[in-house]
Amino acid sequence: MARQERSERTRVLLIQAAGVELVRSGYAGTTLNRVSSRAGVTIGALTFHFPSKAALAEAVCEWGAGVTRCAVQHATQSVDSPWSGLDAVLRILTELLREEAVVRAAARLSREWTEARPRWRSSWIPTVESLVDEAWRRGSLAAGTDPEAVMELVELLTTGAEAVMVRELLEQSETGADDVRSGLPEIWRMVLPALARVPRGGKDGPGTTVAPGS
Repeated sequence: MARQERSERTRVLLIQAAGVELVRSGYAGTTLNRVSSRAGVTIGALTFHFPSKAALAEAVCEWGAGVTRCAVQHATQSVDSPWSGLDAVLRILTELLREEAVVRAAARLSREWTEARPRWRSSWIPTVESLVDEAWRRGSLAAGTDPEAVMELVELLTTGAEAVMVRELLEQSETGADDVRSGLPEIWRMVLPALARVPRGGKDGPGTTVAPGS
């Protein structure tokens, strides 16, 4: 049992180290030697768990997508409207991208590595689709708003925020990931009044289009 626990700890260390390297260097620029050095294990130990860089990158994608999926599901369990659900999704995605290197790596691999499986977007897009569909069924989309356009907007905002965070991380590599920030929640609050049909009573349904909390 102790051997199995050590093996699992080594595997986790390698995935986390790979996450950092993949964010900084992308798939093409990441080497197994740098990952093993960052993890503090031998290259032999690395190849025992992951025989190739592709296998290691796939493990990063699976880990990042899994963490994101669980966090998104938890964040939307008790929301009282599709708009508060979308707000919760964007907030948790921002938090994960800011704080979790493996999540950032999974997101970057989805953009840059054609073999990335699972794609990071698959961990949260279904929830966004469900929330937007619910908003449409409730009649809480602003007049003339296309549900598919809302989904595309959320994806574009999230993908753009992730790309900007990676760029800032590379520019500020001396100070580390803690200095990376994202304006995604603020941007969402600015665009929401154009999308949501919310009555002044505060619940979704037919009414005047106003920003939540107005």
